[in-house]
Amino acid sequence: KIYGEDFDKLAAYAKKVGSLARSISGVQDVYVEELSGLPQLIVRYDREALARYQVSIEEINRAVNLGFAGQIAGYVFEGERRYQLVVKLREADRSSFNDIEQLYVTNAAGTEIPLAELADIRLENGPNQIQREDAKRRIIVGFNVRGRDVESIVEQLQDLMRREIIFDTGYFPQIGGTFENLVHARQRLLIAVPISLLLIFFLLYLTFQSMKQAALIYSAIPLASIGGIIALYLRGMPFSISAGVGFIALFGVAVLNGIVLIAEFNTLRKTGAPILQVVLRGTANRLRPVLLTATVASLGFLPMALSHGSGAEVQKPLATVVIGGLLTATILTLFILPLLYLLFEKPFRLRSKKVLVLLAILSFSGGIFSQQTLTDEQFFELLLNQNGQIKAELLESQRQLQLGRGASGWQPLSASYMQGQFNSAYARDNNLTLSQALPYNGALRIQTQIGQLNGRLSEQNLILLKKDFKRLLNEQLEQIRYLQKQLALAKQQDSLYQILSKKAVIRVQAGEAAKLDQILLQSKAMRAQAQVQERAQELANAWLALQQLLGVKDASFELAQVEAISYLKAPLFDATSDHPSVLLYDIQHKQVQLEQDLNAAQQLPEVNLSYFNQSLVGWQNINGTDAYFGPTQRFQGAAIQTQIPIDWRAYHARTSALQLQAQQIELRKSQQQIDIQNERKRMYGQLLERITSYQQLAEPISIELVKLQTDAQQQMNSGEISLIDFILLQDYQLELQYELLQWQHELKLLHISYEWIQK
Repeated sequence: KIYGEDFDKLAAYAKKVGSLARSISGVQDVYVEELSGLPQLIVRYDREALARYQVSIEEINRAVNLGFAGQIAGYVFEGERRYQLVVKLREADRSSFNDIEQLYVTNAAGTEIPLAELADIRLENGPNQIQREDAKRRIIVGFNVRGRDVESIVEQLQDLMRREIIFDTGYFPQIGGTFENLVHARQRLLIAVPISLLLIFFLLYLTFQSMKQAALIYSAIPLASIGGIIALYLRGMPFSISAGVGFIALFGVAVLNGIVLIAEFNTLRKTGAPILQVVLRGTANRLRPVLLTATVASLGFLPMALSHGSGAEVQKPLATVVIGGLLTATILTLFILPLLYLLFEKPFRLRSKKVLVLLAILSFSGGIFSQQTLTDEQFFELLLNQNGQIKAELLESQRQLQLGRGASGWQPLSASYMQGQFNSAYARDNNLTLSQALPYNGALRIQTQIGQLNGRLSEQNLILLKKDFKRLLNEQLEQIRYLQKQLALAKQQDSLYQILSKKAVIRVQAGEAAKLDQILLQSKAMRAQAQVQERAQELANAWLALQQLLGVKDASFELAQVEAISYLKAPLFDATSDHPSVLLYDIQHKQVQLEQDLNAAQQLPEVNLSYFNQSLVGWQNINGTDAYFGPTQRFQGAAIQTQIPIDWRAYHARTSALQLQAQQIELRKSQQQIDIQNERKRMYGQLLERITSYQQLAEPISIELVKLQTDAQQQMNSGEISLIDFILLQDYQLELQYELLQWQHELKLLHISYEWIQK
């Protein structure tokens, strides 16, 4: 932020700072605020012409003001109400530049002279906006940071500004935004970290009643900190506030294993065993708990360390610090801590216990974590990840794909075994027969394709479901933004009435206003306060509805701001694109075609191959000679079998049914295309009409509102209007503001509905 008074100097300084920022590595999306560019109508009087035509400044001012701004000509009374009667030119006579030039001014002699002869009239660029902060004008140069830490970029920018920009007296820069938050958060951490360390040491002393052993366990903190720093360095992450919070969490977890180990050592020492044996046995006994504690904590933070979704910039540094610190802290606990215990306890004997007196315990509070601001796209990603219905439909899509892969396969191999008297009453023969049907007619391939289409159909249903949920999400987000704006208006009105109510009390006591004015203002203030509470409750309910839609609970979010110009953008009209609901019919039609092919394939003859192997124990006549065959001598052979369908009535019936189903799908698809096309045209025309209506009516009203508010305040302060008239003007102004919000809200909802039907 650059502060000063002169617009041109502020713009020049901002341009230089923006140029310096663009030259720094890691700076992206540089934005320099525009202060000028708003056209203004300037009328400069030609004093020589005024003297020549004998026209006074007062007369020409009165003519211009009367013609275009209007002047009060009297009052109109309706009961107890009084309204100003204002005279000015008709709208048609003051709408063009030529109307201003042809405005006639009467001089002292009664001659009418056109304004173009008395003044220089032209359009000039004036200030677009005047931003103030702390009673000073200011301009903003903003940019985003990617790939580097904010602090180093700000330090480099400040160094460049000191060397290349010399600010005049009264002009100075100030760094804000994320860097300012970093400075404030670092100041809070400078308090939070020492207090956390003191509290840990105090709790350790209360546990072991020994300064020596508390300091012994406390030694885990430095080595754990080293591990966290190394982990940040290896992953290329700068130190951030979330990393600082991770160190606080790491300190508590790091001392936990030390507590487990030292407590076991103290328990074993009570048995009278030598200290070396105590250390060895205690370390062996607590090896699993120590490793388990570190492993569970590390695995718990691992998803955060590897996350890439929304909030990863906060989660990754915190988890990296904890995981890296726990690795080194575990090494300390298992190897270094037993050695330190030997050094501390062997040469000394515990004597009298010392008492630690706490003089004061400092409490602290600070908002280290703040509400997370998400864009509409990030909210949609959260919806896809959290909503149970979408996740269930995704599983259904995966299930259908798996069913499609397993929809077909070869028929099972048929195997039979027989044993009995095949050749004689005295022999025990056996027979083994194998039979397999051959899928030569393409039925397996068609069944596989049908299964794949079922998977595609489920995927298309998932696309439609996501599309519907995106529409619901956008409508809910727009509802929240609408309620937030209404709440802001209600708070503004409540604040105004509270101030006016206090002023009315003072004016009544001074005898400058009637008691009725005070009562009226107090009533208005109570109504405004009730309206604030009502709007706040509606907004809270809208947030709860959003959490229910997202499938989350007890979450705190903030909506990212959107450009107001997006309300007035007319989307493109594409009459050729197919809606996802139409593509469903294409998939269904392909399914019917494949079912027809499968029905035809199933009418082809089936072929089975079989093989047998058996024994025939006994005498057999082979070519006129008797021969004996034992159980080890076997006979084998093969057979081919076919099944030919002869009843075609079922086939023709299924074929007719499938043809009727295909016709139904085509008719439904055509009707769906017609309905969507007509709905697109209707909504597109309605959207263009609403945008045109808003530009013609709403925008002039919004400009008039600013002027109305300024004029009303000035007139009340000067005593031109009464307090009652000012209240009426405020109510009228608030009504217009609510009406503008309603127009914008309806226009945005129409945008959302059109986007749903168009894409």
